[in-house]
Amino acid sequence: AKVEADGGTEMAAPLDLAAKQLQTNDRERQRILVLVTDGQVGNEDQILRMLGPQIGGMRIFTVGIDSAVNDGFLKRLAGIGVGSCELVEGEDRLDEVMDKIHRRIGTPVLTEVKIEAAGLSIEGGTVTPTRMPALFAGAPLVIAGRFKGKPSGGVIVTGVDAAGRPWSETVTPGHSPNPAVATVWARAHLRDLDM
Repeated sequence: AKVEADGGTEMAAPLDLAAKQLQTNDRERQRILVLVTDGQVGNEDQILRMLGPQIGGMRIFTVGIDSAVNDGFLKRLAGIGVGSCELVEGEDRLDEVMDKIHRRIGTPVLTEVKIEAAGLSIEGGTVTPTRMPALFAGAPLVIAGRFKGKPSGGVIVTGVDAAGRPWSETVTPGHSPNPAVATVWARAHLRDLDM
């Protein structure tokens, strides 16, 4: 009753504490952080730099409640944490969104996703995201990169399925004249470089 709410939301210290609490060498245990906030944060670059070294192997899900949250920060945080971001303008959809996140936390379709060239000449350092997220049912996983020459051959996508078994599929590339494809890659690549 004695707390007055005003100004911005302090996120650096609580996120640092949460990341430290989730440090573990136990490979059997999933490290998952769910951030639910209604606040604006202005020092997002500082927070992302601070969290960067701590979040290897951790999945981060973010939920922004209100129309004034810093959705750019929440999306970037979820992106580097290979989770997802949900934005809710009011409490009316909150239960639905939390149920959705709960389903994703419990049942990734594929984890440890990797791609490798199978005849396609992929340019080194261009595949994004650099830290591959898990694949969840009902959520697209966009992996982009650049290649040299003509689109021939393909890529092999590998991962571990929900039962813990290795999974792989060879994907043959298609060609799209849509200039948005290059823009999607460029934006994702810049996000990776910004981390």
